[in-house]
Amino acid sequence: MGDYFAQLSPTSSLLLSDFLAPGENRRPFLCPGSPGEDSQPLLIAPQEKIPVADLSRLSFSLAMLQPEYDDHELVTKLVGQFLQKHRSNTCYLIHLVDVAWSVCRYKHLFANHPEYQPLVLDLFKRLYSLPVTRNRILLAKVFEINNSLENENWGKGSGIDGKLVEKQWRASCEEADQLTQTKTENSRLHAELLLKIEQTMKMRK
Repeated sequence: MGDYFAQLSPTSSLLLSDFLAPGENRRPFLCPGSPGEDSQPLLIAPQEKIPVADLSRLSFSLAMLQPEYDDHELVTKLVGQFLQKHRSNTCYLIHLVDVAWSVCRYKHLFANHPEYQPLVLDLFKRLYSLPVTRNRILLAKVFEINNSLENENWGKGSGIDGKLVEKQWRASCEEADQLTQTKTENSRLHAELLLKIEQTMKMRK
């Protein structure tokens, strides 16, 4: 997770640190005017100033936390901003995948919410409309997204279900998952772990 925070721009890091601070310790976000102007400072919600790439990284970082990160207001604001802005800003496949994975992780916040449902549906549609990647890490994430769409209830009439998963994406994700399992099963470490487990079970009998 640290790698994701390390990729944040200095401005995004500052805004996030202020936003995460307790209310009484949160500094105002100043919007200075032109030189010589007697302008009043404006309070600006920090998540509105964070680029979509950083919104994606932050959302995914929070979604990866165990136990579940429970500041649901922050999660919905970060993800909500991305859902509203990704169509009109520079956005790459990795950003769509990370936020889609985060939405699946926090499905209870977005699945039956009338404000977010159409935005989440649009996110999944955009993701599966893109060419299939060869990046195994992204394919592993999309494999889990596929499973969520195909096996979990996203709300009756929401249009969010397994039908959204394109065949090419499904095939590539399943192939990547099988390859990962095969490598794991053939690894020396895996064999040693199995041997240790077998020895432990025999000693307990």
